[in-house]
Amino acid sequence: MFIPTRIEHSYERRPYATWALVAANVLVHVATQGLDEGALEPYILDTNDFAPQQLITSQFLHAGWLHLLFNMLYLFVYGRYVEDRLGTPRFLGLYFVCAVLGDAAFAAAGGGRAIGASGAVVGLTGFVLVAAPWVEVRIIFWFFVIVHPFKMAAFWLIGWWFLWELFYAGVMESTGVAHSAHFGGFAAGAAVAAVMRSKWAEGTDWWLEPGPYVTGVRSRYRRHAPRRGDTTPVAPGQAVVLHSLADAPSRVAVIKLLMRAASLEPDEASARLEAVAGGTPQRFAFDSRAEAERFRAQAKALGVDARMAGTRVITSRS
Repeated sequence: MFIPTRIEHSYERRPYATWALVAANVLVHVATQGLDEGALEPYILDTNDFAPQQLITSQFLHAGWLHLLFNMLYLFVYGRYVEDRLGTPRFLGLYFVCAVLGDAAFAAAGGGRAIGASGAVVGLTGFVLVAAPWVEVRIIFWFFVIVHPFKMAAFWLIGWWFLWELFYAGVMESTGVAHSAHFGGFAAGAAVAAVMRSKWAEGTDWWLEPGPYVTGVRSRYRRHAPRRGDTTPVAPGQAVVLHSLADAPSRVAVIKLLMRAASLEPDEASARLEAVAGGTPQRFAFDSRAEAERFRAQAKALGVDARMAGTRVITSRS
């Protein structure tokens, strides 16, 4: 069994919404222990006796502690990452959109009675698969007495889960699991990420920059990696030199800026930043003066001593 524990990412936000959702699910489960099923009837999703509030209330009910544990584990690991990428309001919107569309898929597939946050949580994995397929996930492989920690690209982990889900849904007999809700939530999350990664969203507040490539499993499948060592001259005003960190309160924020604006991978961005901190200025060039000035402004806002320069010496964008 593959058990995810964390997504490798330079987190900048505290995942308040993720924490709140986990706490709410646990508190509801504790509060409903000992209640008979009749008391919970109005809150269980029942497509044969549907009420609108069931779309939300059923998300916080679980069939047992094991059901709750795995849903909350995946919610914490993937939710924390998605909330950091999107911000709290959009994360909550995505979460409940996936929940509702998962329920809709469940109803379309025949319906019945269902509870659990699985549709919403699986929607987060679908979002990660499209938004950042090669981001690394810390994994614990557990098999009876064998416990082995390692890292795996999200693409492989989520892809493996999806194949198993198809197997259980299509080959094995009923397992008491609402697989259609999983597929509906997964498709919703993936579709939202695809729209936010598309050219339609580029240049707007909804644009989602591709997740950074990481080391490990994906290294053999690297695409669009930045070329290094290019000394191509550029027009004056299209390069920026970082002279020192000055009053930068967050190196993580600067690293993320370098990854996003200069197309650097995490390890290279960290190394370049360490060089600046050690007194060696680093030069970055851009395709236009506007891009260079925007980068300089963003760097200065983070407390970095950034100045305009004229030629490119170290790294080119690709």
